[in-house]
Amino acid sequence: MMKSPITHLIDIMTDNAGFPQPWRNRFAQSAREKVDLSFRHRARMQASNALVIFMPIKGPLSSARIEILCDQDPILLNGTTAAGRIDDATIPNDGQWFKQFYFHAVATETVTVPAGGRAHVPIALRWNGDGAPCAHELGLKLESDAGYLPKRRLTTDISGAGSFAVEALGLSPGDQIAVKINTEHYTAIGKIILEVV
Repeated sequence: MMKSPITHLIDIMTDNAGFPQPWRNRFAQSAREKVDLSFRHRARMQASNALVIFMPIKGPLSSARIEILCDQDPILLNGTTAAGRIDDATIPNDGQWFKQFYFHAVATETVTVPAGGRAHVPIALRWNGDGAPCAHELGLKLESDAGYLPKRRLTTDISGAGSFAVEALGLSPGDQIAVKINTEHYTAIGKIILEVV
């Protein structure tokens, strides 16, 4: 059974009149249109963010990063304390602030594929913020633009490592195979280019 990474970015938004709207998983809501720019998503919804929950991996809410967007000190309950404040100047203007709190997949060694043959490609998950290993057992989806993937699903081990097979059927030396790695609601957490030799 494939373990889902439960990649969530939950927005608590307000409408134009300032009234709260129901919570939504931004990735699930915008997966079809592949909208990952926060300002574009808010424009489509005609809403403003009040609170954002970053939950890249399934776990308790207490381990998630929660940002409250306000100009004054919020009222926090149950002994919750603010871990800090973010200066607006440090937030990138590209609308992809969330990406630093998530992970990506990389090839752990350079692999070539013999024309008409097969190769195994080792990968590992890394946190976007600091590049440290993302040690989680997660289910991923694979797709390629050439060649053949015998399996289109991959589950990493508890250290965040795994591998997949790729075949260069019908390809010639000099061709390339691009393999895109996706989660359930978030595409292209990794792209691995393989040379056919």
